[in-house]
Amino acid sequence: MGACPFCGTDVSEEILQYGGNCPSCFIEIPGDEAPTDVGQISADDGLDDIQLGSKSSGLLIGVVAVLLVAGGVGGWWFTRSAPDETVAEVAQTEFFIMDAETIQSTDEAEEKARQEAAAEVKRKEAAAAARRRAVAAAAQTDNEGVPNMASTGLGPGPRTRVMAPSSAPLTDPMEIKTMVGTTLRRYKSQVHTCYQQRLKEIPTLEGKWEVKFTIDPAGTTSRVDVVSKTSVKDRALRECIKARVLRWNFRALAIPQTITQPYTLRPDVF
Repeated sequence: MGACPFCGTDVSEEILQYGGNCPSCFIEIPGDEAPTDVGQISADDGLDDIQLGSKSSGLLIGVVAVLLVAGGVGGWWFTRSAPDETVAEVAQTEFFIMDAETIQSTDEAEEKARQEAAAEVKRKEAAAAARRRAVAAAAQTDNEGVPNMASTGLGPGPRTRVMAPSSAPLTDPMEIKTMVGTTLRRYKSQVHTCYQQRLKEIPTLEGKWEVKFTIDPAGTTSRVDVVSKTSVKDRALRECIKARVLRWNFRALAIPQTITQPYTLRPDVF
């Protein structure tokens, strides 16, 4: 048995040797084999803390190093694989290979389109040439060039007809209307000539006359009739206009056309 170094109470040899709490004062007895220097105990505890902190720091550094290595490997792999995928997408988007059959069918379609375009150009050129020939032939026709009338200037005279310019017969209504209007304006002066001749005989002669005739498929005229739409009747004027209308020439038509054209005849109008 031994005494507690703090309160003097008897304690066992085991507590004194190995350390333990006093059963009376409950103060811890270090024991002979435990360090009794308080400074040494603190130093030992600090050393343990330093060793523990060193271990924790080492572990943290290891974790950070592993993360950095993993990030570097991942970045290397991404930069290595991404360009290949981009190149593959560009190649797939911008380039393709056609087989021989597809190339042949494409060439045939393009050649057919070129031939159709060339044929259309030739057709338009032929139509334009036909129109130019018709205009030139019409210009060569004397607008006033009907045969001389009888000595009175009113008789029908010999019937010498100039045939209409040869061209394809007109079928389109708008083209026929345009052609008839142009031709009537060209021959209007012949009606004026008949009126001026009769005006010398009858200074007061004036009024409205309606000329009705048929354009035959060949472009010649037939079934001509001149009717006064006023009370003034002059047979000589009517016969003069009729004789001239019978010598008018129009473009060829697919079917006959009946025309009715009014004229207002006055000294101050025409």
